[in-house]
Amino acid sequence: MGTHIGATPKEIADDIAKASDKAYTTYVKNGVKRYVWTYTSSGTFKSPNYNPNCDILIVAGGGGAGYDSGGGGGAGGFLEYSQQDVSSDTYTIAVGGGGANSTAISAKGTNGENSSFGSLTAAVGGGGGGSQGTTQGAVGGSSGGNRRLSGNTVSNATAGQGNVGGGANNNEGSGGGGGAGGAGSIGSGNGGAGGVGKQNDYRTGSDVYYAGGGGGATESGDGGAGGNGGGGAGSTGDGDPGTANTGGGGGGSGWTGTTGNGGSGIVVIKFPAG
Repeated sequence: MGTHIGATPKEIADDIAKASDKAYTTYVKNGVKRYVWTYTSSGTFKSPNYNPNCDILIVAGGGGAGYDSGGGGGAGGFLEYSQQDVSSDTYTIAVGGGGANSTAISAKGTNGENSSFGSLTAAVGGGGGGSQGTTQGAVGGSSGGNRRLSGNTVSNATAGQGNVGGGANNNEGSGGGGGAGGAGSIGSGNGGAGGVGKQNDYRTGSDVYYAGGGGGATESGDGGAGGNGGGGAGSTGDGDPGTANTGGGGGGSGWTGTTGNGGSGIVVIKFPAG
């Protein structure tokens, strides 16, 4: 359960903060004060003198949306680690950026970047949404949605990190990107909704959704809603980008839209665990 002999939680947290040059935030839950380090960009976490028992959240960057009635971007991979004994050491933290939306019919949206904490399994970046010339959404933490007219065979998500994007079974709507908590919806007359994300309370003690899929675009109907957890909405024009530091997928763009980047990821370390 970690080595804390002779030290209070605050002394341990202060030691980590000084060594990491990274301030913590605090909250009290169930009568216990928690110390939290939130990384919205890459950095290091150092525990020079103790083996703290921590809970760790890792979310990768969301995928960018497709172009020309494109599919929604898949959410970044979502990983929770509870009750981790963090040995005295220096840990490299990578926070993945969101993938760029496609601006050409020949390319899918770009996949999001991976996030990681030391040697723990990396959260995989979300898959880009399908475009006119490359219609199937890309493989990712959650996979991207298919572009309209491409059918319902979809790319794989990463097991334990996300879900598949939606297919597209007619001439109008494109599929939504997959989310950490559910698959993207199939595009039909309208764009498919992005898959819902997952909740986590490590950062503030209250549940927050992360890793929602981006909504699919549509030629003439309604764009798909972004998945709860930062997924951007699809549109007949400009799709909405995924929300920064949620890992949300970008919303698909219509005929001439050029937005819909994926949202960047996040890494959160909470001490003590529980």
